[in-house]
Amino acid sequence: MRIVLVALACCALLVPALAAGSASVGRAQVFAWASATKKGAVPPADAAKGAVYCKAAPIKRLYAFIRFQGMRDKVASSATWYFDDKRVYVFPFKWEDGPSGRTAFDIFRQKGTLEEGRYRIEVRSGGRLAGSGAVRLRFGAC
Repeated sequence: MRIVLVALACCALLVPALAAGSASVGRAQVFAWASATKKGAVPPADAAKGAVYCKAAPIKRLYAFIRFQGMRDKVASSATWYFDDKRVYVFPFKWEDGPSGRTAFDIFRQKGTLEEGRYRIEVRSGGRLAGSGAVRLRFGAC
């Protein structure tokens, strides 16, 4: 009986530590999409907040605006972009934006404009998914 109580006491101490460890990854949430950005990663007035971003003419660059919290500086991180569910670009970096705030990641083509379709971004920190978001980019009559 004594061994069982010691084991239960150890488990009781371990569970909160495991929960705190998983929370230290941080969270990132895409809150807007746009073809431009203002200073300080502020989206412009015409930024899309939903699942579709429609512009009258093709655009050269797409920004994903992200709010984050619980992140840690100097942790190996990445922003991975997908186009129509195919990985097209991985941006590896060390996190340097502090524990909370907002930032923006962008994608663009070397020549020409972006194509219509579904764009998705995944932000990872320490190899673990912190957040993701997707938008369908459309051109023409909005």
